[in-house]
Amino acid sequence: ATEPIAFVRQAPSGFTSACSKRQRRIWASVHAMSGSSTPRTPGTPRLQADVLRFRDSIARAAKRNLLLERPHIAEDVNDEEISRFRESLREDSGRVNGQENPLFAALRYLSSGRPHYVWLFLSVLGVLSAIVGFAMDVAIDRLRGAHMEFLDLIHDGFGRFIVWVLFGVLMLAFSVWTTHTISPFAVGSGIPEMKSILGGSYLGEYLSFRTLISKVIGLTTALGSGLSLGKEGPFVHTSSVLAKQLLKLKIFRRIDLNDGLRMQMLAAGCAVGVSSNFGAPVGGVLFSIEVTALYYSVENYWKAFLCAVSGALTFRLISALLRENSRHITALFNTNYSFVPYDTTELIAFSFVGAIIGLCSSAFVMFNTWFAGLRRRYPHAWVFRSLYIMPTLTIVATLVLVYPSSIGPFMALGNQGAVNDLFGEKPLYEDDDWENLNVYGALILFILTKFVLTAVSITLPIPSGVYTPVFVVGAAIGRLCGEVMADIFPEGISGTRILPGGYAVVGAAAMAGGVTHTISSAVILFELTGQLRHILPVLVAVLISIGVASRFTPSIYDA
Repeated sequence: ATEPIAFVRQAPSGFTSACSKRQRRIWASVHAMSGSSTPRTPGTPRLQADVLRFRDSIARAAKRNLLLERPHIAEDVNDEEISRFRESLREDSGRVNGQENPLFAALRYLSSGRPHYVWLFLSVLGVLSAIVGFAMDVAIDRLRGAHMEFLDLIHDGFGRFIVWVLFGVLMLAFSVWTTHTISPFAVGSGIPEMKSILGGSYLGEYLSFRTLISKVIGLTTALGSGLSLGKEGPFVHTSSVLAKQLLKLKIFRRIDLNDGLRMQMLAAGCAVGVSSNFGAPVGGVLFSIEVTALYYSVENYWKAFLCAVSGALTFRLISALLRENSRHITALFNTNYSFVPYDTTELIAFSFVGAIIGLCSSAFVMFNTWFAGLRRRYPHAWVFRSLYIMPTLTIVATLVLVYPSSIGPFMALGNQGAVNDLFGEKPLYEDDDWENLNVYGALILFILTKFVLTAVSITLPIPSGVYTPVFVVGAAIGRLCGEVMADIFPEGISGTRILPGGYAVVGAAAMAGGVTHTISSAVILFELTGQLRHILPVLVAVLISIGVASRFTPSIYDA
């Protein structure tokens, strides 16, 4: 128990000669704490934090002066040398001249976390994220159900329309007010900010408890209003904030004091954010690596998977047990096709679909960037003078266009309902929401409306995600291409019937991948649909889409 104290007192006079002025001041404060009249015990968080925070600097000085006796080494020692130094400590068991080096003893004492604490933390984070995600889904469903119940109370046509619009406006106004009253750091998806935090930047307010409350309430009410938004990106941020708040518990204090381990826990939070939202653990881990990591430690791989699997399993179990008509753990979007879904020669058509959707992805990012720039170019325009004007105009336009009696029932479909119809095996004109309509005209109108509304909605000052809406847009574009192929080849290709729903599956992954520049979109689709017959077409289309999109625009998270 006295090893760190002994280490401080036994440090040779030349030990701090290679340290910077700031590092020497810190070392003096640690030394003073160890020798004061009321000494702190080595286990106190303050002493541990001081030593841990500067252990790399201490390791550099030790390498130069205490262990290797190289006092003239350059001031900046690269990470590779530090790694070799630490390996040498492990090899000789930290002994110098037959005795254990006090530096090694102190670092070993302070940085040796208890492994079961890490396992416990990851499991708790996964379960907690899944519970929060499921609670948000239930709340969103209740808000949308209340929207329809209020509509059923009115029998006058114009009155129904007013209630339809007014409910959405009030929900969105509450979302804007909550977000900017509790914590304005909850605006947007939060993925770019998490990328900065994991890269080493300090953005403490983005991980505060106030931001967590603002994110959850603001996102729930925004989605309940009817805006064309997603939940995946904001929930990545939400799970990371949950990880940060869990680290404040006394039982996990040892993890919080280790800078490297703390960053690994935040990275695991990003992974569980996707898996708890979709129930896709593999895709969640890969997606979090692609969109948040500047570099990735392989040591964190198993931690992210443990957390993601814990969250996905909890989410699926809760959904199966508590949701009506869902007593089994099944894919979110069922695609059980009754025949072979494609012929090998159709890979050429799938490649063209990937290229077309890559161009559409670039157009989406360009339009979103241009619209977001209007606020900077015209800050005094009347639509930007208040936080509430632009959101109100957007929600009114959205609700007018998706009103069931305006254009068609298909416009009022939610994201999951639209994807189920587009992925389906039966023709769209046989579906109740699309019958008595020109399929081509309905799909084009649906694509344009969803495209514009999504690009505008994610610029509003509220928590917002883009992944699910562009997933739906891609499914509609793929379905349109599939309908064209079915008309060109009514008898099929080489005896294999054209399946438009298969093109929708490919298009959904390609659009999500093209907008976010993530190959993991293909893996997420496989986990969402349970559809493995389209592995090759999906991968080909996603790669082509990302290649085309990256030629013109960056990822939506970097634009």
